Amino acid sequence: MARIPETEIQRVKTQCDLVALVQSRGVALKQQGSNWTGLCPFHDDRKTPNLIVTPGKGLFRCMASGCGKTGNAIQFVQWHDGVSFRHAFELLANGGTVAFEQTGGRTKVSTVPKLPCPLSPDGDEAVLLDEIADFYHQRLARNPAALD
Repeated sequence: MARIPETEIQRVKTQCDLVALVQSRGVALKQQGSNWTGLCPFHDDRKTPNLIVTPGKGLFRCMASGCGKTGNAIQFVQWHDGVSFRHAFELLANGGTVAFEQTGGRTKVSTVPKLPCPLSPDGDEAVLLDEIADFYHQRLARNPAALD
């Protein structure tokens, strides 16, 4: 697959109406001076409008300490829709209404379960190493391919 020319990436970043793009993803924005603010779709805080969109620079940033997402229109589509850089670029580069279609206002959520950490945080290094070895020993003992 051919590399996307940097000039095309810059064109998409500068020509995309970031405010309209963010609003098309279900985020209500309110103008405050030259910036727009709203609730960040990348974390669960639903009280404080932490997302700041600066259309003059084509950038957005979440000011919440636990989130901190920042970037341009391509990155917003990547994170919000859960697509690759190339796919996000192609959605925005082709223009038209496809880039601004409503996605239901929900960020893609991972379907991969997050496992709890098998280590106790208060142990010293030797104990941690033993816990790690035991963890992998138990997992491999249950795996038929590893036993073969």
